[in-house]
Amino acid sequence: MPSLTCLGCGEEVDISGLKEGDRFECAHCADLTLELTRQEGGLTLRQVHRVSCPSCSQVLEVPKHAKAGDTMTCCGRMFRLTYEFGAYALE
Repeated sequence: MPSLTCLGCGEEVDISGLKEGDRFECAHCADLTLELTRQEGGLTLRQVHRVSCPSCSQVLEVPKHAKAGDTMTCCGRMFRLTYEFGAYALE
């Protein structure tokens, strides 16, 4: 049974039957989405970050290479992406 360590909780997660690019929720973490990616020839996990729109509360996926200070748009408005205490938010 192939497995990798979850980035959120440190538990081993079974990746049997998954392929590169597949996403899944960690059974041990609350609302943590992981993506199976290839890095340096091997498989690894990447956390898929999400934020809530301050206007409508819609949950948006943070782009893979986004960083604090970048902008995201929702509800016809532009918001600045922040990162504090290990989580992203929109202001």
